[in-house]
Amino acid sequence: MKSWQIAEPNSIELIERESPKLEPNQIKMKIVRVALSASDVLVFDGKIKNLSYPITIGRQTVGIVAETGDDVKSVVRGNRVILDPYIVCKECADCKSEMEEICDSLKVAGLSCDGFLSDFVTTNQDYVKKLPENISDSDALFVEQAAIVARIMYELNLKKGDHIVIAGASVIGLLAAQLAIWHQFVPIVVDNRADNLKLAEELGVYYCIDSSKASPHTKIKSLTGGRMADALIYCATAAIGMSHNLQNNLECVATGGKIVLAGFCGTNPVLKVDLAEAFERQLKISSVNNGVNYLTEAINILANKSISVGKLITKEVDFDSVGEIIKEMASSPERYFKVAVKI
Repeated sequence: MKSWQIAEPNSIELIERESPKLEPNQIKMKIVRVALSASDVLVFDGKIKNLSYPITIGRQTVGIVAETGDDVKSVVRGNRVILDPYIVCKECADCKSEMEEICDSLKVAGLSCDGFLSDFVTTNQDYVKKLPENISDSDALFVEQAAIVARIMYELNLKKGDHIVIAGASVIGLLAAQLAIWHQFVPIVVDNRADNLKLAEELGVYYCIDSSKASPHTKIKSLTGGRMADALIYCATAAIGMSHNLQNNLECVATGGKIVLAGFCGTNPVLKVDLAEAFERQLKISSVNNGVNYLTEAINILANKSISVGKLITKEVDFDSVGEIIKEMASSPERYFKVAVKI
């Protein structure tokens, strides 16, 4: 079994591993696609807090069931599936209260335990989900991020016609904008990268603000008739290396508005906010950094074509080129949304 492993920050190598023995409740998968995204670059750069090396990256993957243990009933050999990247303990108070998304022992493949950037992966049958035929392998690489966005929409609990500012035209931001349109909310995407804003427009977002050329506060005040936005999604990963300021974004939200901090921020930047202002204006702040229990909903979102993801794959490479492409992504992160690795 071959895997790409990051031995230490800025060092990646292709290693050989012995295939684990297949237990009765386990499935062995032939991996066919794995995504490399911004969080994988953070791991490579050494910018994820409390991360232990060596580690195999890649949490978004598609595979074909190659073998099944004797007790496996959910899938059969030949099924096309995705792997759930979230591992919960099932024993803590939160898990027992059906709030696994805040499990104290939550592990995320490729971030807090080994990911899926291998030619074969063996896992428990509880961590695989079958894919419908109308979702391509490439589109399926967005299931996990679509799950995060679905959870964000649940957290916000907005109503038709509400204005929602999306700070950062990252993958999460662009998926959120599209899902907001599907829900009949009014997304306003704010970014300082012209190419990302152009893509947002191509994906159907009518209101896009270039924060390097205009004041988002002034524009949003005009768009909302002075009321300001009902909600804000602050895409933390998109803020890395950019001029997004969380405090400034709060000014774009109406009194009593809702704010969700979304994604992975790694070790930088430090997110600072004046809690006195948030308290005075009764802002409701929450955070979402996983899509636990939302993968099935995400599969349905992609199957129903509620969002379009094809333009969010920047490049496709073969398995042997991973070492080269991850270094390229680290040197020019602004050029990449997601890289699809074909195995």
